[in-house]
Amino acid sequence: MKKAKRGIAGLLSMALVLGCLGSLPASAENTSSCISTIDENGVIHTKIGAETNITLATYAPDYKDIREEKPEYSEWIISIPTSDNDEAVKDYCEKQGYYISPLQYNIDSDTRVLMVNGYLQGDTHIEFTKEECESTAADILQKKLAEEVTIGTFCSAVSYDMIKTSGTVAVYADKNLTEDDFAWLDTSTATLEIEGNVGRITQHDLPLTAEEQWKIQYQLLLNALEKTDGATGVWYSPYMYNLLAQFHVHDPKTYTVHPTGDIDNNETVDTSDIFDVMYYVARKGAGIENVSFTDGNAVEEAAVFAAADIDGNGKLDSTDVYYMMKYCAEKGAGLNRVGEIERFDNYVKLQGQCGYCPCFGKAKRFWV
Repeated sequence: MKKAKRGIAGLLSMALVLGCLGSLPASAENTSSCISTIDENGVIHTKIGAETNITLATYAPDYKDIREEKPEYSEWIISIPTSDNDEAVKDYCEKQGYYISPLQYNIDSDTRVLMVNGYLQGDTHIEFTKEECESTAADILQKKLAEEVTIGTFCSAVSYDMIKTSGTVAVYADKNLTEDDFAWLDTSTATLEIEGNVGRITQHDLPLTAEEQWKIQYQLLLNALEKTDGATGVWYSPYMYNLLAQFHVHDPKTYTVHPTGDIDNNETVDTSDIFDVMYYVARKGAGIENVSFTDGNAVEEAAVFAAADIDGNGKLDSTDVYYMMKYCAEKGAGLNRVGEIERFDNYVKLQGQCGYCPCFGKAKRFWV
């Protein structure tokens, strides 16, 4: 377990985020690598920094598709889409001592999320390890507190509306640069400064819209990367950033609970699903340890377990098998109301109202 910085505010501080994103290129020159690639859509992907102190940038032809981000590779988090069950998730986290960050705006989905990122010991924030993150996410899914969780490492990010289009383009090379390497540059519209293996190009200000200004900056980035001899990467440093960084999950892995009863996730509850649950229960009953539905990690297993736990009591037994067998039998017999129920979990809920339910007590007649 890694002890994190004191004070959660440090994690969310805009000054810290902008310091990381904005100052890195200047301080990293001649000491850090800058690598850029261009994909089939003309988007430039840049990685600058050293070891785990890395900043990533995406420079797209369209101004609205540019972004910068700084992953915190040791800080594992759980991102949960907000839903009607938010209070249950918050209550669970409070009882477990987990910390839900107030930074709740995901740059990827443009939606608010609950972000669980460690726990508190007194006033000290303890970050999740990967194993703790997976274990907590698995517990949330297994308890059916959320239908979907995403885990990965925390990453502060800024998108196009936070990045000014007036700034400097830096080109990094695998050699010391000279003015001859910039013969392609029109110095009547831009200023060039060279320091060792780094050249900085500042486009003269023009009375243009942000979109028009970005087209010039993007072409400058592209030319610098493709036409400068020995160039390995390019970086854009805006004169300033607008306020408020967002976040996203770096290298994310999303787990979604299978629909109730649908163990193999093929969009239907059938005899194959019954067999899987019966086999699981039988092996558990025989005292076999480490019984599982999947070969995956704890979170993947929890996503399937939640689907098999039909009555939601946190364990798998003959009651869960009963529900599935009864549903399949009635569906196969063509009984009327079964075909009208789109989801198996809704069918299960009706059992307490319409028929015999081991969880709800006495036997009644079905589908009167």
